[in-house]
Amino acid sequence: MRNLLPILLVACGGVSTTIPDAGMSATDGGDASAADVAAEASSVDINLTTCPALTPCGGDVTGTWNLSAGCLADPLATAESLCPTLVVHSQTATASGSVTFLGGLVTRNYVAHYEMDITVPTLCLVGLTCAQAQTDYQAYIPNTTCTAVTGGCECTGSIDTTAAEASGYTTANDEILTASGDTYAYCVTGSTMQYHHVSGPTTEVGTYTLTHE
Repeated sequence: MRNLLPILLVACGGVSTTIPDAGMSATDGGDASAADVAAEASSVDINLTTCPALTPCGGDVTGTWNLSAGCLADPLATAESLCPTLVVHSQTATASGSVTFLGGLVTRNYVAHYEMDITVPTLCLVGLTCAQAQTDYQAYIPNTTCTAVTGGCECTGSIDTTAAEASGYTTANDEILTASGDTYAYCVTGSTMQYHHVSGPTTEVGTYTLTHE
């Protein structure tokens, strides 16, 4: 049981690498210009549930596309399976941003936010104090505070990420291939594009919908 909490933290830690990466070939980190550009677009809720299957169909990606919807598997699902008595009071994710494909170059700006409110029962703390749990959670979700409550610790936390990146790209076989080595399956239908990450160095999960300007 001693290693249960670190496993829970790793499961929650996925939040900090999936939510912020909701877009093509992103790198984590703050960028003032990215925040300014992405802030112009409307923020959308990211659905934290099982995503429907995407059937790639290819299509013309030229132009600017704004994020209009997104979903990814519940970031706390692994933690809940390892500790069935974990109480999730709430968790939400939002994002805004755009992707532009022009002249063989793809550029992307985004702003993303994730927050959670959970109670970790004493059994899952495996001997740690709430202060120790807080320190461990902060390694993944910096703005986390854990306080003692009856039966365990209540932990609330959030993380904000902004980024901007540009790279070369090509399309083939209903996939977008970036110069950085990432591959995305995609489908353009009218003014809507859906995509998800298939392979490559970027850690990214979920399915996202973009709307052409």
